[in-house]
Amino acid sequence: MGVIALVDSAALLESAVASVLAGAGIAIAFSLAIYGIARFGDARRGDAPVAAGFAATIAVLGLTAWAAAITVGILIMVGDRT
Repeated sequence: MGVIALVDSAALLESAVASVLAGAGIAIAFSLAIYGIARFGDARRGDAPVAAGFAATIAVLGLTAWAAAITVGILIMVGDRT
């Protein structure tokens, strides 16, 4: 019996795919927040209140998605292990 027989390949692949998707999702959410904050500043200085409001909405949604993803990840890690 070798080491290969002890590795659950399906679980390993599932874990790898989940981590890549989670990492990409968190990066995209935070990038949207940064983009929204930068555009908000530009639109506010350019006297474009509608564009500034839209950019602020993008920033808030990005930060909310980022915080929710981090919270869900922590809850999964410390959750019931049965």
